[in-house]
Amino acid sequence: MVFHIVFKYICCLALFILFDGGFSQNVCPYFEEGSFQTLSCQLENKPFRVLGMHIEINGQEYATGSCDNQGRCSVADSSRYQVRFSYDRRRNKRIFDLYVNHINRTATKFLCYEDGIPIPGAWCKLQVYVKASKPTCEGPRFVGDNTSALITCTSERVYPGGTCDFKVKELSLLASQYMFWTLTKTETPSDQFSGDKQITCQLRIHLERVPEGTYTFQVVMAPDLLQLTESALTYGDELPPLRLSAMALLFPSDNNRVLTYDASGQLRVDVSVTGNPPPNYISLTVRHDETSAPVPVTARDYSVVYSATAGDAKGRITLEVTRVWDECANSYFTMEASNGVVGNMPFQYNFTMLRKYTTPSKPNCDGAKFVDGNTAFVITCTSERVFPIGKCNFTYTGESSLTLAPVQTTNNVDSNKFPGHKELTCKLRVPVTGNTEVNFKYEVEVTPDLNQVPACATVDGHPLPAMSLKATALYDPEENDLVFDYPESGELELDIQVIGNPEPNRVSLHMRQDETSAMVSLSSRDYRWEYDRTAGAIGGVLKLFITGGLRKDVSTEYILNAENGVLGQDEFEYKFSVGDEVTEGNSGDNILLIVGISAGGVIVVLILAIIVVVVLRGRRPHDEGYDTAVPSGYLYPDTAYHPAHLAPNPRRPYQSDYCDGWSNIYAEPYVD
Repeated sequence: MVFHIVFKYICCLALFILFDGGFSQNVCPYFEEGSFQTLSCQLENKPFRVLGMHIEINGQEYATGSCDNQGRCSVADSSRYQVRFSYDRRRNKRIFDLYVNHINRTATKFLCYEDGIPIPGAWCKLQVYVKASKPTCEGPRFVGDNTSALITCTSERVYPGGTCDFKVKELSLLASQYMFWTLTKTETPSDQFSGDKQITCQLRIHLERVPEGTYTFQVVMAPDLLQLTESALTYGDELPPLRLSAMALLFPSDNNRVLTYDASGQLRVDVSVTGNPPPNYISLTVRHDETSAPVPVTARDYSVVYSATAGDAKGRITLEVTRVWDECANSYFTMEASNGVVGNMPFQYNFTMLRKYTTPSKPNCDGAKFVDGNTAFVITCTSERVFPIGKCNFTYTGESSLTLAPVQTTNNVDSNKFPGHKELTCKLRVPVTGNTEVNFKYEVEVTPDLNQVPACATVDGHPLPAMSLKATALYDPEENDLVFDYPESGELELDIQVIGNPEPNRVSLHMRQDETSAMVSLSSRDYRWEYDRTAGAIGGVLKLFITGGLRKDVSTEYILNAENGVLGQDEFEYKFSVGDEVTEGNSGDNILLIVGISAGGVIVVLILAIIVVVVLRGRRPHDEGYDTAVPSGYLYPDTAYHPAHLAPNPRRPYQSDYCDGWSNIYAEPYVD
């Protein structure tokens, strides 16, 4: 159907309307300039001599022609006028017709005359027009941020003024209810035709809530007069169709994408869309969990650029989010776009921005473990979830400073427990050898491995178990310079209680068999050692097994050196001796006493023999129930008890509780 936007012309009017006695309301019909026209004077049938008509040109009346009652007629200018007289018997009317060959805008009035006198009321004001020249048009084109479509049409001449209207094809009833427009007209003197006007008309179609469809417009121009015939209208050509379509995704599968922030911390999204006109409204909302209400994103936090594809209704929306909303949580964005055109469904584009950072899981740290022969200890911490990759920050909190700095290693691998994340393992290696005695204290902090890390992506310091380094030393320094019996088995076994952390990693043994010679280092063939750590303590028992340098008849001095690499105040040195049968005025199992006996001294000899026996019984360890099978000693300082299976030191003198002299201390069962 064709719908006229504005149409005030009345079609099919007669060229003029005549009444008895003159023209209707003294207004002549509209005459196109230069056209051939007929005007009539109709009078009642009564006697007359002459009927005629005058024309007023620029305020002056001029006779055009006349006819007498005999039917004889004359004209003032035969090139311009013709006249005719007739009688209408049915209506009993006398009719005088004036034929004007070329109507000119200078003529302003026609008057009927009878017998040389103007007939009262029988006149009309002449209205001459010039049809609008065929208009030229531009558009439709989208303007006003694509909120409307504009059509501009211009006619180079029209007289006395002009008006314009538009008609549109395929305008449905629904579209007619929601399509609103504004029509404006501009008149200026014509540059090409003097006295005429140039007219420009603009039709602005407001697109808000207009249904999808194809609309074809055509302009209609005419002189600006009250009533015109169809012949006075000038039609322009049909304009290119205005195709309107609502916004939609070009590829629906692009919806619900999962994206990541770029290296600069910004978000850029390209969305391929269709729609004509381009979008004029775009909004963005964000949620930080899938159940919360969306929050509007302000214009300062994002920018939008639309790039159209030439020749069709396709384009690309480039969205840049310049603000990171929550660096440690996913962001669920919804972009709405509209061009005002109403389609089947509103446009919505959803996408999820993965968190820029993930709050690392709390690290699980092993206690310090000695490695590489106790030359260092390692603390291992593991965080099962970091993103994108993580690092550990170990902070030393001990009171005294380290002599040698620790070394840290970091390893990120794909997390099996948390897909899309990394599992972080950090190891702190602290040298033992060369470090002084110190009580180590560390805290560990796990963060993403980035220059700037937000607080939400940091796991605060996690205290680690303390670790003490202590040089190897005797548990009781007084337990030194001991003397042991020669072992009948040929191997001397000693249990030496020591303190230190870590356990000794280097042990050396030296010996000499007279006080004037230098100490000689024993090889690994001559001795071996073991270490038993005491549970929960920084000490244990150094078990020494010696085979080298042992002689039954010679006293051998030994010096044992042990270390764990930690620098202490004193070097560990444990001295002991393994003696023959007679050493330092003491005897072993048997002591030979050579006594000179003279004649007549038997009594003296007997007395001396009794004294010797008494002394021997008081000093021999195998007597009175002593176990002589184990030639070793277990050093327990500050205690009056020894393990029942071990013999006390057979050679070391202890102060007796009963006398001022030296005596042995008897072994008693060990009570735990």
